[in-house]
Amino acid sequence: MWQTIDSAPMNGDEVLLYREDAGLFIGRWTAPIDFLSDRELEVSALTEDAANESGWFYADFVHGGRCDEPPTHWMPLPSPPTNQL
Repeated sequence: MWQTIDSAPMNGDEVLLYREDAGLFIGRWTAPIDFLSDRELEVSALTEDAANESGWFYADFVHGGRCDEPPTHWMPLPSPPTNQL
């Protein structure tokens, strides 16, 4: 069931997110310092404050990034299948 974003977990867990202009996407509340390597942080030239600034980040098959606008709703990801084909 969809819930408003203010109730979303902010612990780094991946969840299903929704925003009207973006549709459905997987994301998490995190900061760049939590997922970029030291080298990636160096190359990105992020300031220390920016590297530590938490926000909603999305991921897809090609790349990921910070959400320009926050999602409006969220729900937990479904559990993986338990049976083998």
